Amino acid sequence: MRNKFIKITIIILIFVLGLVIGFTIAAKVFSTALNNQNRDTITATQSQNKIWNSMIIKNINGLVEKIDNNKLTVKITLAEPLVGSNSNEKTVDIDGNTKFFQLTQKDSKEYQKEIANFQESIKAPTAVQTTQPPIPFNKTQINFSDIKPNQQVLITSASDIKNAQEFKATEIDILPDVGQSSNTGN
Repeated sequence: MRNKFIKITIIILIFVLGLVIGFTIAAKVFSTALNNQNRDTITATQSQNKIWNSMIIKNINGLVEKIDNNKLTVKITLAEPLVGSNSNEKTVDIDGNTKFFQLTQKDSKEYQKEIANFQESIKAPTAVQTTQPPIPFNKTQINFSDIKPNQQVLITSASDIKNAQEFKATEIDILPDVGQSSNTGN
């Protein structure tokens, strides 16, 4: 179970890192194109489209709007390009292989200790292959029936969902409420 947790954590971290890097690169390309008076607007649009079309999106963040049998209707809240000219609602198909998890904030002292241990472990020559970075959440497996409307979720799919209006989820993580009280160790 720990190895699975580590693998899932790595996937989430890689996805988030990929989004940050991708959107940072895209922002720099778009900013350069738009700020340069000698560039044609068409060229900037073509650059944006080229970057966007080359991206593979397998995760979305959204708000559960409706639950109907084995489908969720989710309002996308994270990535504006996923909305495009279509609705910002996506239909998420659930099957017997879909995994469900509740994320809860780790105790801040526990998490800081994990970060310190990680930083110490990456100093070793073999750390790149064997050490995984910690995440600030505990992950508890739950059932589909535990998902409720108005919850923020992170949905993972095995396929590129960038242009999909409906897709199958491999994993759904319920994100902690912003106002969730957590044990911060203070």
